[in-house]
Amino acid sequence: DLQLAAVALVALAAVFAILHLTPIGRQMRAVADDRDLARVSGIRPEPVMITLWALAGAVAAVAGMMLGIKTIV
Repeated sequence: DLQLAAVALVALAAVFAILHLTPIGRQMRAVADDRDLARVSGIRPEPVMITLWALAGAVAAVAGMMLGIKTIV
């Protein structure tokens, strides 16, 4: 259980770092706030949304693996 908690904390820290410390994270937050304003500011929302979906998929994959380990699939 401690190892799974450590993996969860690492995943949480990685997502936080991506969203708050990288340019793509800044763009994701801008698109989430106001898509039209982000587009006018020069941010292309389509690639940002694809990246966001990939990030969500990666988090879901980590969560699924952790659930599989916890429930001994």
